[in-house]
Parts: sequence; C-alpha cells; structure tokens
Amino acid sequence: MFSFKAHYANTWSALAAILLTGLFSMGCLIALTMYQLDTLLRDERYKHVQAQVLTAKHLVELMSSKPTNLSKDELKAHVLEMLSELRYPEGGYFWVLDKQGTMIMHPFSRGVVGTSTLDLLDINGKFFVHDMLVTAESGGGFVTYSWMKPNGEKHYPKVAYITPIEQWGWVLGSGSYIDDLEETTKSEVYRNTFISLCLVLINCFVLLMVSRKFINQFHNNAIKDPLTSLLNRRYLDEISTKVEEKAKLNRSPISILFFDIDHFKVINDKHGHRAGDLVLKQLGGIVNDFTRMNDLSFRYGGEEFILVLESALNEAERIANDLKALVEETPFDIGVGHIHITLSIGISTNFLDQTQSLKDLIFRSDSAMYQAKAAGRNCIRVYN
Repeated sequence: MFSFKAHYANTWSALAAILLTGLFSMGCLIALTMYQLDTLLRDERYKHVQAQVLTAKHLVELMSSKPTNLSKDELKAHVLEMLSELRYPEGGYFWVLDKQGTMIMHPFSRGVVGTSTLDLLDINGKFFVHDMLVTAESGGGFVTYSWMKPNGEKHYPKVAYITPIEQWGWVLGSGSYIDDLEETTKSEVYRNTFISLCLVLINCFVLLMVSRKFINQFHNNAIKDPLTSLLNRRYLDEISTKVEEKAKLNRSPISILFFDIDHFKVINDKHGHRAGDLVLKQLGGIVNDFTRMNDLSFRYGGEEFILVLESALNEAERIANDLKALVEETPFDIGVGHIHITLSIGISTNFLDQTQSLKDLIFRSDSAMYQAKAAGRNCIRVYN
C-alpha cells in the first residue's frame, strides 16, 4: 500500500519524455541523413556510369595509340568487339555511334548496326540520339531519355553518359535505367537506415540503463538518510497526503511507532559522535528489517525514528515489543567495544478521515513517546 516506488513515476515520466524527444530528434536526423544519403548515392551511381565510360574511352585511346600489325579497320573492329563484350555491375554495357548518328556497335541491338539512329524517338517523342551527338560535340555529358530494357517491351527512364573519341570520329556511350539505379540506391539506403536505427535503439537502451542507475541513485540520495539508509523526514512530508488518501480509500487502520534512543547524548559525550553514528547506522539496519512490504520506516531526525504501519493497535504493539526487545538484547559495535541501548516508543492508531491526518497521528505518537520517557524510558506507551 505504501510502496514508495510510485514516487518514481514523475521522474520516469520526465525521463520517458526526454527519451521520446531524443528518439524523435534522432529519427528526424536519420531521415534527413537518409535523404542526403539517397541523393549522394544517386549522384554516385551517375558518376559510376561516367567513370565506366571514361575508363572504356581511355582503353580505346590506349589501344589506338599502341603499335600493332593490324590495319586501322582491323584495329577498329577489334576494339568494337572488345567494347561489345565489356560489362559492369547493374547490367551496364557500351555502344558506339559515329558523328552522323549511325550505330556502329550495340551488343543487344545488332539489327540497327550500320543504320542511322537520328530519327529514333523515345516514348516521350524526344530525338535523344540528336541530343547525344550535341552533348558529345560539347565534350561529353549526361543525356536522359526513355528506352526499352534488353529483352523487354516496356520503356523506362534511362540516363546515359556520352563522350567523343576524336581520333576515330566515334561517340561512345553507356547508360543505366534510373529505376535500377534507384533500386540499388534504395537497398543501400534501407540497409544504412536499418543499421542507424539499430544503433539508435542500442544507444537509447544504454541511455535508459545508465539513466535508470542514476535515477535510482538520485532518488536514494534525495529520499533516504545517508547514515541509516532509511527514508528521510522530507520524504515523509512529501508522501503524507498520498498515504492518507490510500488509507481512506482502503478503510485500513494506520499505526505510527515514534521512538528514539534513550540517553543518546550520553553515548555521544562518553564515546564520541563516531560511536553515536555507528549506533544509529546499526539501529537503522534493525528497523529496516522490521519494515514489512506495506510499511514505511523513517529517520525523523537525530536519534528519532518513525515506523508507519498498515496495522491495527494490537499488531502495532506486537511489532513495538519485538523491536524494543531485539534492540535491548543486541550489542552495538562502536569501534572500541560494544554497548547496549534501549528505546522509548510511542504508538498512535486510528482510521484516517477528514478530521484526522497523518501529521495528527505523528504528533500523538510523539506525545506518547514522551510519556514513555517520563515513565522511566525503555518502555512503550499508547496515545490515549
């Protein structure tokens, strides 16, 4: 009933909000990065086509400049045969036109070799071969058009890179279908996105675990007494209203045990404050052991302690007697030996209602404790 774990809810809600905000921010960052990556990869694919064409051009120039026993026509035929067999990833291939638009070599459309292609139109009515010749005349570049894939009938957008081979009056080109480029690009983007998301999730998990550790440590420092490890008075004041609400809702009795160490000042004066701290720490351990799951134990201040019990009077008296007896018979280690201590305990019990509060019960149990002091100490008194 009095589990103080519920106190963590607000902090965990704040942490969850921070994590969600972080996830959203990271998601936006990933989306932006993936968009930029998609653009970069698409540009990279275009450059890849360009690089293949320029490499093939360089190969042709090397072969044309190298001494050989072949005639010029034989060398051209040999070069064209070599180009027709060259392939690169994504199904890339090369073709060769002359500067008048006649197809000199095409590995998949041998039927058009030797014919003019100037009148070829793509599905959009574009004279793309004319654009290729103009582009080659200006030194080379990219040309976009639509054309059928090998062994296909449907037209697809295509990008080609065109470059001139001046010494033979050729126009060398190669292209890739844009959907193939995008498919390859998307697979890389998806893979990188998946990796990024995994890293984000791992990062969030690690952050959550680290945050949980520090949140727990923070709460322990905020709500617990560092010497006895019991809950502190500030936390008692903080949760009083919640304890009252739950007690009223459940119609359950609340008992308060208010107690302190008899003659504690004498212990400090005789053995020193370090000995007093050792006694308080050991007593805190005993009180903690007496704290049941639904109860709460506090160091109220100095040598004063409070147990908040979800119990009626008879059960509270039994717990008080057991606690008093155990403390009385326990030797407390003060570093240079052992001493025995006793407790004076005050008890108050009631059903909380609109006319009574937890503070009222604490006040009454405090009064009962002073009655125990007045009665000679080392005893229990119930508020009446």
